[in-house]
Amino acid sequence: MTRADAGAGLWLRYVEDCGGLWEDAGETTIVVLPEALQKEYRHPDELRVTTNPDVAREDGASLLFAGHPWLMQAAESVLGTGDCGLVRLPRPAAPPPDSGQLLAAARERFPVEHGRIDATGGAVPSLRLVLRVGTLVTFAVSSDVTFQEQVECWVDVPSCLEVPHDVAARLSRLVDVDHEERAMAPPQAADLLAAVRYAQQRIDERAREREAELSKQVSDEHGRELERAVAYYQEAVRSLQRRLAAATPERASTLAAKMASTHAERDRRLAEITEKYRATHRIRPFRLHGLGVPTLRLPVDVRRGERRYPLTVDWLLPTRTFAPLRCPACGGTAPLVAAKTGLGCRDCLIGPDLPPPPAPSIREAPAPKPTETPSPNPPTPPPPARTSSPRPTHAAAATTGPARTQQAIQKAGRKLAATLWDLAVAGDRRIHRLYAPHSPAITMHVLFGTGAPMRAIGIDGGEVPLAMSWSPSRAARPDSDLLLVDGQVRTASMMYGHQLCWRFTGGTALIEELTPFDGAFWPRQPEPRYYPGGPAARRLYGHIAPQADLDPVASTLWRHSMLRHGLPLTLRALAAWWRLEERERLLAAHPAQTLAAALDRIIAYRAGLSARYEDAATAYQVPVAAARVAAGDLQRQLRLSANQPW
Repeated sequence: MTRADAGAGLWLRYVEDCGGLWEDAGETTIVVLPEALQKEYRHPDELRVTTNPDVAREDGASLLFAGHPWLMQAAESVLGTGDCGLVRLPRPAAPPPDSGQLLAAARERFPVEHGRIDATGGAVPSLRLVLRVGTLVTFAVSSDVTFQEQVECWVDVPSCLEVPHDVAARLSRLVDVDHEERAMAPPQAADLLAAVRYAQQRIDERAREREAELSKQVSDEHGRELERAVAYYQEAVRSLQRRLAAATPERASTLAAKMASTHAERDRRLAEITEKYRATHRIRPFRLHGLGVPTLRLPVDVRRGERRYPLTVDWLLPTRTFAPLRCPACGGTAPLVAAKTGLGCRDCLIGPDLPPPPAPSIREAPAPKPTETPSPNPPTPPPPARTSSPRPTHAAAATTGPARTQQAIQKAGRKLAATLWDLAVAGDRRIHRLYAPHSPAITMHVLFGTGAPMRAIGIDGGEVPLAMSWSPSRAARPDSDLLLVDGQVRTASMMYGHQLCWRFTGGTALIEELTPFDGAFWPRQPEPRYYPGGPAARRLYGHIAPQADLDPVASTLWRHSMLRHGLPLTLRALAAWWRLEERERLLAAHPAQTLAAALDRIIAYRAGLSARYEDAATAYQVPVAAARVAAGDLQRQLRLSANQPW
């Protein structure tokens, strides 16, 4: 009866893992605690526990209820330890389908426009890795209301796509069943990292949707509290106005000052209420399972007339479904198309017999010429080799002026990425022409000169890029004109990932930002703890001396934000500060330390990091209330949003 309760069952398994014993005795459970838990609980070695309050009163057994310290400690210990491992699932005992049946199923599962799938050989037994990522998500919809939920994501590692819910449920049931252990080779680190990064993005997307849903539960309370505060201060201001109208000149100055302080107090109070009901979430990973799923690998050709395009499909034996399949040309998930020029999908392949999809327009803005920063010219090594990389992508839809085709957009993105690294390797001072004004890209150029792109992704000054690859451009957000290119730069020692954020400005493709987070869900940036260690991380999250003189606010940001959040977010904060036209007025109203703390918080919040005013105020050693007021002044000028995070 005790084990029927999930919390009690967790605690009993925890005791057993720690070396203890337990036995079901009907309405109670007899537990023998190991020595370590005896000292921790300050309890004798043997006790009786129950989840029934009546039994606890009558028999004197310990009542295990929700929120009991023993249960909380056991859950925290399990989460802190984590649950990681590799397991190879057994092959089903049922007869597998033959090659003919697999071919018929493949034609039905993967229809190809203007083509047909034909088998080129028999099905071969193989193994396919599926990743199970489990997290505990803590939602805070106000300062008083929090929720915790378990969120899982199953990712097919070769395709880096989420496994359908029904397939994940079947695999979960197979994992929970005891079976004979089978040896399995560890996966490649690069493949595993890409799958984990994708799982993090999907979990974060779900958490944001759930966060918005939960915040609706306190929206009425939020509105009532705002109404009460507004009514209170309106009445206070009206009272002061009445007194001011009948006051003597000597008293009028005092009342005017009091009215100004009342307005400031009202703004501070309204900002506090808004912050109190600002929904946030925090993700805590605790599970990482690698599942080797037995498959039948079928080599096929996609035929269009006499043209043949080779392809491979995997049949997952335990779930009797095909593994997800990406476009071999662009990595997208749209239906496949066999064109005369190659095999692709509807999002990337625009042939003479396929009409191009309509492309919406984006806003156009004049492009002021950025100021060039002198930088010494290093020796010119040979330009890096360039190759196209079929990374996961979505179709980018962005034009300016006359509608641009997808081919024109992809060509502009490829040319921009290639030119950036060619000029960076050559130390060409013309590289600043590629950067958009008032952006993190031009900010990194001001700080580091022509070598800024290599510094931005963690490449050491002594290393030289030898080769590079890039993905097709994809839209950063559905409602944004920004486009993203994910790629990698290889040096003699290692591979560096990067993400290029760009847009058409005044009819010219210009770079807005360059970060080391390839595949990131823009504008969000991963927490520093998710970034791989090593020299590259130290160059991105350690102390770096800039090549430019910094004003008091920029200097304070550089010292603190670099250690707290790293170079990518610090560049955003500096870009936001330097695009302000009223910096002198802000410095007259707030100390430089307070402005830096406020910028740190509001920029980190827009990047999706764990950003609280209390943490920023502690790091910069300023009052929390002062940081909130300064943040309000900054936000009124910066107007930060999801599409304008700096």
